[in-house]
Amino acid sequence: MTFASPVPLEYLDGTFYNDAATTFYLSPDKLVADYSIVRYERELELFKQHCPKGRVLDVGCSTGGFLFNLNRSSPDTYETWGTDVVLDAVE
Repeated sequence: MTFASPVPLEYLDGTFYNDAATTFYLSPDKLVADYSIVRYERELELFKQHCPKGRVLDVGCSTGGFLFNLNRSSPDTYETWGTDVVLDAVE
């Protein structure tokens, strides 16, 4: 872990994430990978072992690929919510 002081303003006000990072998060290659079940197979199995059902909040969900695949692999088992600092990714 690292600690930055002072934190650059563009990180605090969201400018970096909404300007520089948006093209990365919404690139076609990243979106294909985010929504591929193969990407999350191991994580989904581990998650289901420790949380067999219930509500899930994914903080830093990017475009929601993990939540999408969780719902796809276990329909009606989870109530899913996600949040991220990149507004375009969340939309």
